[in-house]
Amino acid sequence: MFCKQCGANIPHGAVVCARCSTRVDSSQLANSKKTVDDKGGCLWMILGFIFSSSVFIPLLMFFVWKNERPLRAKSVLIGFLLGIIAVLVLLIILGIILGIGFSLGWFDDAVSAVGLSVRRLIR
Repeated sequence: MFCKQCGANIPHGAVVCARCSTRVDSSQLANSKKTVDDKGGCLWMILGFIFSSSVFIPLLMFFVWKNERPLRAKSVLIGFLLGIIAVLVLLIILGIILGIGFSLGWFDDAVSAVGLSVRRLIR
């Protein structure tokens, strides 16, 4: 709830504004909503990270909660983005390792056992 006079945030149950000492109307007290428990936090970030492989779950959670629980929605979105970045980094590292391995001949024995030559794969 906010003060009608100065716009300052008034805690629930307060009788006067702490900033300007304006008396809070009883109608203001009746119209004030209870705050929603929105702590966000690391648990929601981890949940977004774990479900980042299925794109729709964290994004659905974000869009459902973005107005009602913005901190929790932000935590899920950050975890989702961190999960996507982690997957991309791992794929790049794997590509580099496989590229170096093929160029140095690490996989020649395995490829020749299958009956293919690396030269034929590269062409």
